[in-house]
Amino acid sequence: MKSNERKCEWCDGTTRGDVCPRSLECPTCSAAAGLSCKRPSGHRASEIHTQRIKAAYAIDDANGFDWKIAYADKLAVNA
Repeated sequence: MKSNERKCEWCDGTTRGDVCPRSLECPTCSAAAGLSCKRPSGHRASEIHTQRIKAAYAIDDANGFDWKIAYADKLAVNA
């Protein structure tokens, strides 16, 4: 883990200060914070719904989170 990373309290991943989508209720399927998204059948979805991810990004943007600085080591450089 990099010095600017910490274990995410909501998922098995790491965070660099950004909002984890799983920390929010899903606007698509109403899955509660901390729970996986659900398919229309009620079964667990294999991926987080796009609207849940966009909601997390919107909070990051409103808080002035700087993605370019936080994830500079992961961004592709095109010369």
